[in-house]
Amino acid sequence: MTTIKNLLFILILVSSTSIVAYSNENVSTIIIESHPILGNKHLIEIGSHFSGFNFYFVDYEFRLNSKIGLHASLGYPSSYMFGFKSHLKKKRSGPYIDLFFMNGGLNKINELGIDYGFRLLKHEFFGLFMKVGISKVLMIDENFENSEYNGEAHSFMLSSSIGLYF
Repeated sequence: MTTIKNLLFILILVSSTSIVAYSNENVSTIIIESHPILGNKHLIEIGSHFSGFNFYFVDYEFRLNSKIGLHASLGYPSSYMFGFKSHLKKKRSGPYIDLFFMNGGLNKINELGIDYGFRLLKHEFFGLFMKVGISKVLMIDENFENSEYNGEAHSFMLSSSIGLYF
């Protein structure tokens, strides 16, 4: 748990230094364009994912260009997710389609899904996002299925996420 707190602290520290620099246009342009994490419209998302396995995550998206990005998430408890995002607008705050693979609870459940993501509160640098979609359960551990779904997990599940982006 302290590792997650330390990671969140580092992300807030990195983003807050850029927010301060952002208030001065000349300095902000230099910092954001040369920033190793925030340059080229790369995104960091912190939030909660809800589907067959619920978890908190930190996600980093590497934008290949203005329309296509690759992302990877680490989640608590013991989860990871990675995928491909297709942005519908060139702006960071625009909507996107997310095709993802999720492993929840270290092989308790594996899902392949598609989400539509949009920004609820938009700012050029940060805001609130939400994703909604559907996922296909590829694999589910029998013990997990019995304890969480009374032995009858659905093959398709609703998927959603909410959180902050930087």
